[in-house]
Amino acid sequence: MKINILKKDYEQKTELKNNQFPLISIKGINFQPGTEAYFDISRTKSILALENAMEGSRMLFLSTQYESEVELPEEKDIRPFGVYAKIKQMGKLHGNLVRVMVDITERGKIDRYIQTEPYFVVEASVISNDYEQSEETNVSMRISKKLFAEYAQIKGNLISKETVLKIQTTKNAHDLIDLVCANIPFEDEDAQTLLGEEDVNKRLEMLNEKISKEINLLNLELKIMRKVKTSLDEMQKSAFINEQIRVLQEELGERNPDNISEDYRKKLAELNLSEDITQKVEKEINRLEMIPLGSSEAGVIQTYIETILELPWNTSTAELSDIKQAKEILQSEHYAMEKVKERVLEYLSVITLAKSLKSPILCLVGPPGVGKTSIAKSIAHATGRKYIRMSLGGMRDEAEIRGHRRTYIGSMPGRILTTIKQAGSNNPLFLLDEIDKLSKDFRGDPASALLEALDPEQNSTFTDNYLEIPFDLSNVMFVTTANTVSTIPEPLLDRMEVIEVDGYIAEEKFHIARQFLISKQIKQHGLTDAQLVIDDEAVNDIINKYTSESGVRELDR
Repeated sequence: MKINILKKDYEQKTELKNNQFPLISIKGINFQPGTEAYFDISRTKSILALENAMEGSRMLFLSTQYESEVELPEEKDIRPFGVYAKIKQMGKLHGNLVRVMVDITERGKIDRYIQTEPYFVVEASVISNDYEQSEETNVSMRISKKLFAEYAQIKGNLISKETVLKIQTTKNAHDLIDLVCANIPFEDEDAQTLLGEEDVNKRLEMLNEKISKEINLLNLELKIMRKVKTSLDEMQKSAFINEQIRVLQEELGERNPDNISEDYRKKLAELNLSEDITQKVEKEINRLEMIPLGSSEAGVIQTYIETILELPWNTSTAELSDIKQAKEILQSEHYAMEKVKERVLEYLSVITLAKSLKSPILCLVGPPGVGKTSIAKSIAHATGRKYIRMSLGGMRDEAEIRGHRRTYIGSMPGRILTTIKQAGSNNPLFLLDEIDKLSKDFRGDPASALLEALDPEQNSTFTDNYLEIPFDLSNVMFVTTANTVSTIPEPLLDRMEVIEVDGYIAEEKFHIARQFLISKQIKQHGLTDAQLVIDDEAVNDIINKYTSESGVRELDR
């Protein structure tokens, strides 16, 4: 009978003896005795072996390959143990692809190859299923059935109840092993070991070991899948909620978190900060992107990022270098105070010559009302700087100077950086008023915190506790005021240039009243110079009879 599947005439035919069979090597399928199976073939050698079997006893020997990738296997590529198969049916699918249905009858071992061309023929011997029933065998069989039942329960509907029942009622140990192997996809090496072993107790021991291993792997797989499912459910829930938040934000006209991060990065790039600061801010932006925008933590991170981006890192005002103009401004706004004016003009002179100089830290010391605070405004005007002021009277908490660490609820930067941020310039004139009235308690010493800010050798890297990044204060012109130097801590006093501002004599008060105070009061009360005239005698009477202070505050009142 010539099937002629290949549409070629292969005349070479091998006459086979009783223990000789055509061999077909199978890729990745392990067949077990007592089962019905099918497989597809397309290789010329396999089809020729099939045709030869069909013309004879319809018996084949099936064995698996060591490597499925090998397309043209040789003897060394085929495993030594296999099964005998009785061909029940075959049919051509398309091209050279043929589907074969077989009954697997027994286990066997390849003893030798009779031929390798044009198809494999092997001499094989049956592996005996005879054994003596022992107590060990009975116990091992019970364990096998119990383990398989556990395996089937984990697999659920993938293993039918009929299969489980058939295995539970099997009496023969070898039949039990073959049925279990047919329903559990063991690794090729494990299946070959079980297939080739003759001793029934060793086969059962190996089987139980392999089933236990599969059960452990299945449980691990289920555990991982449950975790993945839980994680996916949470991600889907989070995505759904975030999408709702996004839609609501669009309805309310609020900004998208992605746009906020993009704006932050754009501003950060424009500031051109150092690499360390840029990396720290970028890290905070990345954190912000990973948490819901409406959460309290997001608000804390946003405030931190915005504080850094709003600081005047590279923004400064142009300083006046016209000494004549500066002198005119000081003279027009203040009478007397020649020491202070002279020191400011000295500073501007050196700046004009050297183009760079660390700003002096002036400490104006004098009685109340002599114009210490107002002269500071005039100095800012004369030098072309912005004017900012911070009162230190009664301050007792170090955190007010250096800020609170972000670990505290409601933390914020210290007043030094907050005031500079409000000024919008990194070179303002910063007045620290009443520095002699600093206090201290269990919360720290503000005077110690001021040391870094007022030290020209350190203030280029002033670090606020809240920001935890250095800010350059070396361009800031600090001016402090005090009524006395006796209460100023020595280390702080050592960093400042003290200028005594003496009280005014009667003649100086008269000139101040005439040039500044009278016109100021007339303007404040909505009058004109024509509506109110105060003669010189009246001014002198007010000075001599009603004011006995060093300054002019009571005279102004």
